[in-house]
Amino acid sequence: MKPFHTLFPDIAEKETRVLKVHPNNDEEDSPPPGLYFFMEIYCERKNCDCRRVMISVHSQAENRSMAAINMGFDPQGPEPGPFLDPWNPQSEYADLFIQAFVDIINREPDYLEQLQDHYIMFKEAVEKTPYQGKRFKKPGKKRSVLEPGPLPDRQAKDVNVFLKNLIDELGEALENDYLDDDLFDEDMLDDDLFDEYLFDDEPPPPSIPPKKAGKKSKSGKKKKTKSSKQQSGASKLIRGTAARLKNEPGENPVDVKTKNHIASNPDIVFSLLSELLDKYSPTGGLEPELSPEYEAGVILMEEALTEIRYSVERNRAWAEKTSEKIQKKIAERAFQVNVDTRVQSDLLQALYRAGLEIHPDIKEKSEELATYYSRFTSKGGSSGLERMFDAIIADGFQTPFELLDFVMAEMTILPPEGQLSIIAEMAASKHSIIRDFAGLMLLHPDPEVRSHVPMIFNEFTDESTVSPETFRRMIGLRNWLPEDERPGLDALIKRIRSARVECAPMPNSTFGEASVSTFDGSGIQGAWVFTSEKRKFTLSGIMVRQTEGVREAWVRKGLNKSEMNAIYGDISQSILTVKTDPEYFHRLTAHFLWTGVQNDTPPPPELLEVAESIGKTYWHPEPLDYDAELKRMESEADPKTLKPAYVSKVLSESKHWPDEETFASSWFEDDAGLDHIIDIDDIDDIVEAGKSPRNDFNTQITEFFENKRELWFERLLWMALWAKSCIGRPPFKWEKFLILAREFHRGAPVEDIPLMMSVIERSIYFSIHRQR
Repeated sequence: MKPFHTLFPDIAEKETRVLKVHPNNDEEDSPPPGLYFFMEIYCERKNCDCRRVMISVHSQAENRSMAAINMGFDPQGPEPGPFLDPWNPQSEYADLFIQAFVDIINREPDYLEQLQDHYIMFKEAVEKTPYQGKRFKKPGKKRSVLEPGPLPDRQAKDVNVFLKNLIDELGEALENDYLDDDLFDEDMLDDDLFDEYLFDDEPPPPSIPPKKAGKKSKSGKKKKTKSSKQQSGASKLIRGTAARLKNEPGENPVDVKTKNHIASNPDIVFSLLSELLDKYSPTGGLEPELSPEYEAGVILMEEALTEIRYSVERNRAWAEKTSEKIQKKIAERAFQVNVDTRVQSDLLQALYRAGLEIHPDIKEKSEELATYYSRFTSKGGSSGLERMFDAIIADGFQTPFELLDFVMAEMTILPPEGQLSIIAEMAASKHSIIRDFAGLMLLHPDPEVRSHVPMIFNEFTDESTVSPETFRRMIGLRNWLPEDERPGLDALIKRIRSARVECAPMPNSTFGEASVSTFDGSGIQGAWVFTSEKRKFTLSGIMVRQTEGVREAWVRKGLNKSEMNAIYGDISQSILTVKTDPEYFHRLTAHFLWTGVQNDTPPPPELLEVAESIGKTYWHPEPLDYDAELKRMESEADPKTLKPAYVSKVLSESKHWPDEETFASSWFEDDAGLDHIIDIDDIDDIVEAGKSPRNDFNTQITEFFENKRELWFERLLWMALWAKSCIGRPPFKWEKFLILAREFHRGAPVEDIPLMMSVIERSIYFSIHRQR
């Protein structure tokens, strides 16, 4: 498939149909105001006369496809359409756009004839011979929106047959990601010109401004290189994010569009680094104020680094190489004497918050610069460190939690023995906040550091200097540690008790309103709690992940009501969340604390602050008894939902969940293990020669997903609890999740569970897509 404008740019500029949505549109579900281009895409396969067009409704404002409309020109032909193409992403406004398209072709037969003429022109250009197909009839019968034809059989027991059906259906969609970000060249757009000439569903003006200078294409026109487009894109992202920082203080400056763009193009991190260092970083002197553009660049760097970390965790070779390459680039360009130390510190924090392990090159460069900076090192000496502690206190930090990002980012460039040396100095500091921070290191992510912290307190501190708050936290987090790490802390707690140090009571807070997301395809669920006191709000949140535990925790204090609503709106816009009763939040936290203990992955120190902010005693790790929970929910379910006819109906409809339900849109397996099974060279042979998959493919795929059985059972059971705990009407009937969880628990083969056949299909598709 190929866009029409790639072969006929001049004609496309004149004849591409455009829909304009006005700002004062009163329709409640109307798309955002702006221009939407009906981009034409045709099949470029030779000797193929499919007589079809794909219309990608492209948003000028968001630079993405909002709808993919498939239509055959022959009303009596196979799948005449128009219908929303099931193999391509559709926005929430897709139904409106396809109806608008149908209205236009029914009202204006000339437009449909124009599409047919474009098809003939395109085919003649591809075949390099006059079109040999039958003549198109004059538009007569009015079209209406149709449903797409059936997808490959998702209940096929033989995955080989299933894959062959899938590839036959996808055709060249596996070879051409034709609805990607590069579908439409932004240089074709000029806001002022279009706003002056365009109205609802009228064609564009007779000419479009010439493209900017760049690399020449085969047609003689100049085209941007990928690197220049990436740099231009990074610049636009920074300016847009900086504008939101200035104009919308308190709100998340990284909007959904920006998040999606970075998620699709994580290697933009290199261009963001160049923009940050070349244009916006401070140049030393008398500490000039940091610009919004600089702050935006750092925020976007962290976003891109986090995306890279997600793929590193999935063992993707490209991500590991990219992580190493960008960190080497940071070491080479940022860790120089002539670069402001604030830039180095901010980049370290971005790497730390993104969860990437600091590269040795950065550690080495940082050591080399130690003589120029006040940054602490293992060789810095106590007097230098105490001066740094004085500076930290002078900056106005109120709690030890506020220091975590800054101090931890700096400490991670040191070896374990260097970090322990600094923790010892902190534990003996004259500043109570610094001493309290040392206590948080009992939850240091590195077990080599964490396990030695009790010994530091025992050997280098006077137990009477331990604050009541730190003593309370020591007692509270004791059970969050792996069992072999508890004896040292137990001895320390006993010693502090003997010194008659009081244990501070928990802060007097009241649990507010909980909102919890669904479990996504990577096994992650987020949960947020809003609490209020004296017209100020606090947002506390956690993120858990299957097989790992409590992965992240955070607290934001001092929010006003508009800021709180903006944050909640941002959360709700990006993922499906529901308000749940507090019990779900507590059970989720306790269970995944237990998961972390089993996997030697204690929670981050911020979880202590979460507990304190919502007035909850520090959770005790406690696993959910899955067998007992399953029986309890079966006893509480509506009896009708457990009858065979209803169960069969739910199982059958579950194969459509990933395509039709928001909660399941990311339900597919996404790791390197699947990519090893689905060899891209084999897929090429299948697509090009119509071969069948290799004989062992069915076995390997089945084994891969059978090994995921417990994860899917756990996920579906938690989803049942999630839906059951909703306050108000749940978005989905909880018994349906229960039915699927029970099938897994009873040992039904994955091939017999329609949902899993859909998951397998999507997993195969996205594996091929990634490898492309």
